[in-house]
Amino acid sequence: MYIAKRGNQKLGRRVHVISRPVGVTCPNNCPFLQEDSSVRSYGEFTELRFNRAKKAPERNLRVSAEQLYTAIIEANENQVDFRIHERGDFKLDGKVDTWYVGQLLRAIKKAIKEKTVPKIWFYTHVYSKIVAKLGRLQNVAAYASVHNAKDIKQAAQKGFTLFAYVLNVRKAKGGSRDFPSHVDVPSLGRTLVCPEQRFGKDKVTCQKCRWCIEGKGNVVFLEFHGKKVLTD
Repeated sequence: MYIAKRGNQKLGRRVHVISRPVGVTCPNNCPFLQEDSSVRSYGEFTELRFNRAKKAPERNLRVSAEQLYTAIIEANENQVDFRIHERGDFKLDGKVDTWYVGQLLRAIKKAIKEKTVPKIWFYTHVYSKIVAKLGRLQNVAAYASVHNAKDIKQAAQKGFTLFAYVLNVRKAKGGSRDFPSHVDVPSLGRTLVCPEQRFGKDKVTCQKCRWCIEGKGNVVFLEFHGKKVLTD
């Protein structure tokens, strides 16, 4: 198993991260992974640009509850947050990876029982009851990534209560300071726009904001427009 333990400029440095390969673990119909899309997935863009970012998550396709538990308690002992899937998602070859989600559930429940669980958060395009179940655990914030009212309805029916709405507005390089702090979203109402995207990662990180980490409410993200990078 591979855990990134240095965070990054966007998340903050005191974050441990587990990622999975983009594509094979993502929904087949993800709009960010379509060949004709001008909007690239952040995760896909990163894997295309950095070979190590592509290889390391492959080690996380099959991990045990004990391995995950060890990673979670290490994060807690180091007093850092734990991000599930900066890249990748909960599927495997087009189907919900129930085995993997089950291992996560067991690991987090064990950490909760032993009072060794840090703040854990994730975003997902996989609207599944078993994935939503993770969000009902102590210290876990589970965000359904949604693009319209239909997505919100489908995710809510599966048990999600937090939503990350992707707005059809391009994120400006260095931040979109002129963009409003809140926008009205169909079915969600007035919703916070990600402060890191508004002010830039030099000013605000996920750890400084903590809105999503602590599951304080719904959030709006602007689109990431990465160039498709050709690799060998």
